[in-house]
Amino acid sequence: MINIKIDGKPHQLPERWEEVTFEIFLKLIGATDDYTQILSIMLNIPEAELRLAKIQGLDLVIRALSFMSKQPELDEYPTKLGTFDFPKDITFETVEQFEDTRKTINSMADKSIMEQTEALALYSAIYCQVPYDSEKAQYLSKQLYSLPCTEVMAAGSFFQAKCLNMHSGLSMSYLRKSLRFKKKRLDFRSFLKPLASTRLWIVLRVMWAKMTKKY
Repeated sequence: MINIKIDGKPHQLPERWEEVTFEIFLKLIGATDDYTQILSIMLNIPEAELRLAKIQGLDLVIRALSFMSKQPELDEYPTKLGTFDFPKDITFETVEQFEDTRKTINSMADKSIMEQTEALALYSAIYCQVPYDSEKAQYLSKQLYSLPCTEVMAAGSFFQAKCLNMHSGLSMSYLRKSLRFKKKRLDFRSFLKPLASTRLWIVLRVMWAKMTKKY
């Protein structure tokens, strides 16, 4: 974080993706390349107010925001989410967790990019409960919004892919191929494309249709 002053008032501005919360990340999905709009989201200051504001060290601010043009890096296998540490062998502990994740994935098939990205927090919340409580999952997912976006995205996409892997038999590497994990850099715009791509969902729907007709 860098310390800046706007009209004499101190503020902190992220200068790395790891410092951007998941809540801010969601808001950035619909943002343009306008610096005023981006700063408004980052600092929670109305755009109209920012346009006329005096920003001390504006050159430092613009330089700090340059991280947004870089590609964020996500862990292939999440190790932590806030204070929650993941075991080396990450898998669903109960059938209810798997079913709730599967139902959420199915419900997201025709949703917007914003809604599908937002669901990543829910996939994480479903797993990070001991013991698991389905009714508390939605509440807990909102608590994850204050965590670094890179942690929530890494965990959420992992559990999304894990569920699809268990349901379809498709490999984790195939399911996550479009996200370019394995410690490779991830393009910000490409991440916003749903993990369940059109081709993948066609495959799963055909498989499911065959199963229901057969049985």
